[in-house]
Amino acid sequence: MRTALRQALPILLLGVAALAPALQARADHHSWRFEELFSTPDGSVQFIEMRATTDGHDQLQGHTITSGGNVFTFPSNLPDAATAGRRLLIATAAFAALAGAPTPDFLMSEDFFGASGTPIVYAGGLDSGSLPSFPNDGVTSVNRTPPTLQANSPTNFAGVTGSIQAPTCGNGLIDPGEACDRSAGSDPLCCSIACVASASGASCSDGNVCTVGDACDGAGSCVVGPPSPGMACSDGDPCTLADVCDAAGVCVGGSLLVCDDANDCTADSCLPAGGCSFAPVLDGAPCDDADVCTPASSCASGVCVGSGSIDCDDANGCTDDGCDPQLGCRSTPNTAPCDDGDACTTGDVCALGSCVGAPRDCSDGNPCTNDLCDPGLGCQNPPNAVLCDDGDPCTSGDVCNAGACLAGAPADCDDGDACTADSCDAQTGCRNEPIPGCSPPAVPFSSTGGRFLLLALLVVLGALPELRRTRSIRA
Repeated sequence: MRTALRQALPILLLGVAALAPALQARADHHSWRFEELFSTPDGSVQFIEMRATTDGHDQLQGHTITSGGNVFTFPSNLPDAATAGRRLLIATAAFAALAGAPTPDFLMSEDFFGASGTPIVYAGGLDSGSLPSFPNDGVTSVNRTPPTLQANSPTNFAGVTGSIQAPTCGNGLIDPGEACDRSAGSDPLCCSIACVASASGASCSDGNVCTVGDACDGAGSCVVGPPSPGMACSDGDPCTLADVCDAAGVCVGGSLLVCDDANDCTADSCLPAGGCSFAPVLDGAPCDDADVCTPASSCASGVCVGSGSIDCDDANGCTDDGCDPQLGCRSTPNTAPCDDGDACTTGDVCALGSCVGAPRDCSDGNPCTNDLCDPGLGCQNPPNAVLCDDGDPCTSGDVCNAGACLAGAPADCDDGDACTADSCDAQTGCRNEPIPGCSPPAVPFSSTGGRFLLLALLVVLGALPELRRTRSIRA
């Protein structure tokens, strides 16, 4: 490790040294350069020592040091412009708390340095280099002036020099006084961050669910317990299900996972690296888009695309025709105006899928015609010859002829009374007006009873010839 440090450090130091002439020519803050760097493995204890080559370079406020994305900004200037040959100290709070540490001029955050090889840059490039791999013994620092690896000697702007012994727990070595060290491979459950080992028999885990009773050995390591066959586990393969532990403490995969996305346009499989895979098949492959309204379907970029259409026209104007993706052609009755083709109906309208109209009224108001309707021709009104009334009360026996009511014979207005003047009025009909001063002739048997006897006599006289004929036949 020390050989690697010696090889890496000149890259930092030579790069910085090349900037020295230019730094001296500038003023205010330009002559400062990195002189000594220190860090523990966990980054809690770190310091940067810088040295100026010229006086008057006390104006540091606002300038920065960057490392691996971390930025330190000088919060103030130095208290004295006499800077030539003097040093300044930037350190973490954990450094400042250690015995032997001089008071830092400025504090920076823990773990400020990046990984080995990360650039560390002052004031945008006035001094820079690559970070080395720091020693992990808690004592050795990296210096610009050979020997590059030596015991730390941090110095602040006041000229106070100190020396620290940083904690070594976590440096990857089991140092004297440490029972274990996590960075050296000790189990975190069996070794504390203070490098103290857990008691022997303390519970821990080897990370394998197929073993039980794992316990610390008292030296910072976890001892694997016996297998636990039949316990549920995961073999790390997403393509197996119901994995179980076997008698050797190994997790064994169970049944295979079935990958099915119910898509005709993907090739379904299971990949141990990622689980189910649904890769698109070649475009144009046949498929079923589950739409009965598209008779032709094919794959396009992993999707089933339907094409074409079916003819759902039922040639019925009283239905709205369409296609349902699941049910197919559907014809829904409407209420649109229509024509049923029957000249004897009117106001045709659709109802329940049929064209229905009301009967047409063919009456022409003429009693001398027969009102009929022909489905093809419509209303027909042929003349008839029935009795009719020409509206004239002075005619009787009126009859239809050629569609018109013809007057019949003149009305008989004779009332058999010699003392009335009989006539016919076109508005009121027969009129029998008395004739003034007229006396009717005498009539025998003028009384009602006499008239009856006279009528009976006439009947008898009329029946005598028939009576004589009957008697003659009998004789």
